[in-house]
Amino acid sequence: MKRGFLFVLFFLFLANSVFAILITPASLEMEFAPNKEYDCSFIVRVNKQTDLLVYARGELNQSVSFSKNKLKAVPGEWNSVGCKIKMPQDMKPGLNKNFVGVVEDTSGKGVVGGVTGVEVTLFIRKPYPGKYLELEKFEANNAEINEKVNFLIEVINRGKEKINNAFALIEVYDKDKKIDQVESNHIEIVSNGVFKAEWKTSVAGRYKALARINYDGSILEEKKNFNVGERLAKILNISDAKVKKGDIAKFDINIQSYWNEIIKDVYLELKVVGQEVNSRTESISLGPWDSRTITGFLETSSLEEGEYEVDVTLNYDDKYSEAKTSLVVTKGFSLSVTTIVLIVIIAILILLVIINIVMFKKKWKKRK
Repeated sequence: MKRGFLFVLFFLFLANSVFAILITPASLEMEFAPNKEYDCSFIVRVNKQTDLLVYARGELNQSVSFSKNKLKAVPGEWNSVGCKIKMPQDMKPGLNKNFVGVVEDTSGKGVVGGVTGVEVTLFIRKPYPGKYLELEKFEANNAEINEKVNFLIEVINRGKEKINNAFALIEVYDKDKKIDQVESNHIEIVSNGVFKAEWKTSVAGRYKALARINYDGSILEEKKNFNVGERLAKILNISDAKVKKGDIAKFDINIQSYWNEIIKDVYLELKVVGQEVNSRTESISLGPWDSRTITGFLETSSLEEGEYEVDVTLNYDDKYSEAKTSLVVTKGFSLSVTTIVLIVIIAILILLVIINIVMFKKKWKKRK
């Protein structure tokens, strides 16, 4: 009992001794404007008394100022740090990053190895010259046969100029073959834009949508995969088998679900055509668009040497899928009764010869 109590105390001590820092906010976003000043203040929380060093990291370090450079953090409380960042005269277009944060002050403590620290990411965006679209979202829902797939594309204009005409041409691919295309609505974009389009399904399968977003002659491309489902499961392929008579034949059977929900009680039946040899696998559940390999077995002791056709049936609900494979049974290792008797006689004769040789050597030694 005492040992258990001591172990708990030790565990609590260990957990409390692990130093941790929390910081909020995790990030801040800012729009670039020459010489504009932004607030980048943050608060930190620690679980034990410590001194923290405040720092800035990135290309704009010289533009960052803090209310304090060192913080004597109070455990269990949020400790504030005032922060200001002033934009330079210019910076590169697009998304720029800078960082502010705190790190444990280990000076004079003789600490060897890493120290604990956390930081806030400052995202600073500068618009691109002219017209520049950036993709925010591309969605394509899974659907059933004869339903509609809804394409939704959201974009942001990161350029300085208004976009007068933008639309999305969405190409639909079955594997690498283009099978159709649809066109979205045409819009003007000042800051944000949304494109919508629909595609009517007809055949179950896995598809890819390629969106070519045209904005005043410029092109932005993005891909998205989606599925068209049917309450359908199929046998994709089956291995054949070659075994000796009496051995167990093994078949690896790959099956595929084309449904957006779970299909329960799925099993396989194997039957040698023209013979009373059959078997059934255990029942399984197939997840949405799940692909599985199931192993089936057939006993061959009643089969003669030769090649057989095997029917394989995939059963689920009130439906089924069929496929065929082959089974080759070869002659097993067997001996006739005459052969066995002959081998026994030869073995006995050899044993008698060995015994006679040993006895002869013993008598020869005694005579000497």
